[in-house]
Amino acid sequence: MRMIRRLNGNDSLKALIHIAAWVFVFFLPFLLDAEKRGNHQLPEKDEQEFFNLYIKTFVSWIIIFYFNARVLVPRLFSKGKYLWYALAVLLLFLVHLGIHSIFFKLLIHSKPFVLMRSVRFNLSTFFLVITVSLVYWFLQDRTRREKNELRKQEENLRSELSFLRSQISPHFVFNVLNNIVAMVRLKSEETEDTLLKLSALLHYMLYESENEKVSLGREVEYLRGHMDLQLQRFGKNVSMHVAINIENEDAQIEPMLLIPFVENAFKHGTGLSDRGEIVVELEERDHELHFRIRNRFEQNQETSRDETPGIGLANVRRRLGLLYGGNHALDLDAMDGFFRVNLKLKLNS
Repeated sequence: MRMIRRLNGNDSLKALIHIAAWVFVFFLPFLLDAEKRGNHQLPEKDEQEFFNLYIKTFVSWIIIFYFNARVLVPRLFSKGKYLWYALAVLLLFLVHLGIHSIFFKLLIHSKPFVLMRSVRFNLSTFFLVITVSLVYWFLQDRTRREKNELRKQEENLRSELSFLRSQISPHFVFNVLNNIVAMVRLKSEETEDTLLKLSALLHYMLYESENEKVSLGREVEYLRGHMDLQLQRFGKNVSMHVAINIENEDAQIEPMLLIPFVENAFKHGTGLSDRGEIVVELEERDHELHFRIRNRFEQNQETSRDETPGIGLANVRRRLGLLYGGNHALDLDAMDGFFRVNLKLKLNS
């Protein structure tokens, strides 16, 4: 609906521009000829007759302009039928000349109609109208092609982002379900709470993540729920430190943008010989997000920990590039047994 309103608004604006342009062209000869008219002024009756003829001829120029731009050029010239187009333009000139002669004989009584004089009078203006009409069509066609290309790129972007989102968190869901099965067998009192949390996360993943943007507060709520379920699964095998400070929870962010980093931290920062350690820091201030996360890791385990890696960091980089371009900075490094992520984003309010 928003696009339809925009198109309607553009159509109205185009119509106003066309009307203004034709009004300007209509009065241009009178403005240019204002000084000469004092010395060579026709009798009032003859002047009125020629003015009536000028109006009729001007309407004919408008018809020729749009007929060429909307019919002849698209159907003949643009399809490479140049000979047919030239013949059609010649026929159009002859039709205009015939109509002009009829109006001349009906309106002008002080002078006889002379064919060659009429040809010389109309020929230059006719080719000017045809040329401008042709340029107008080329400009419109280029604009139309650019709009179609932009629309195609937007559709491709939506499709690609939808595909990238669909790759997020599948193994996390499977792991939680397996954990719930174990809890049911043990008749754990936390089973119901775990199911409710998983249900809330799935609702967010399946429905709210379809939106182009979500509030930062909602994204953080999903992030907390995700970490709670992960900690429930790993228990004392991982030490988790979380610090979140948000100035504006209504700031807008791409849904499920941060969770891959958390998944990666749990995937590679747990199950080590000593206790795993994960630190998550998230701060939003002045519509700028700072997200930092680090986890312990062992280099020789990076390629063998999980045969179902889910979304990769290359995937995350791709999403960030598509969505935020130069409005983000992502730094990744592995040093001293820790893998670190440092992400900065400029958010919309």
